[in-house]
Amino acid sequence: MALLDLANYDILDLLPLSSFSEEEKGEYLSGFMQAYGGFLSEKVSGQMTDKHIQELESLFNDPYVTAKDMENFFKRIIPNYNEFLLLLGLQFKNEFLIGFYKMMVEEIKIDNKEDISYWEQLVKEAEVDNWEKVADVVKTIEQKYLTVDPTNQPPVISNQGQDNIVPPNPFRT
Repeated sequence: MALLDLANYDILDLLPLSSFSEEEKGEYLSGFMQAYGGFLSEKVSGQMTDKHIQELESLFNDPYVTAKDMENFFKRIIPNYNEFLLLLGLQFKNEFLIGFYKMMVEEIKIDNKEDISYWEQLVKEAEVDNWEKVADVVKTIEQKYLTVDPTNQPPVISNQGQDNIVPPNPFRT
């Protein structure tokens, strides 16, 4: 498996959030997109000269500039623009997921949870880009530990030996 295989998976399919409401999933996705925007800005700015920055400022100040104009600007200054964006997107998604899984391992350790093996397995498989296995382990966590309350209340934790492995929202303030 390779990093490119990660493109086959929606970010929400690699996080055990199926029992969360659409609003809660939206919070995760919004936080992910905000973080990705910052990551992308940082990486793109490294490709720009002072002249490019002045040109970009002019585009921002032009009330008639379109999204297509902006895209053309970036395509002109960044070699292999489409591939560059794909690589950055996959790199960020990879780092985000591994960071999330590691955060869960630490969270469970702090809360003295007995079984962190599934989360440790997620870290291990994600670090070697085995995304098919990651998706399988996420499904196992959801099936084994999380059930959905039919009244659409917060997740109900099954009583199969684990107190609570519902992931915290790293973007909630």
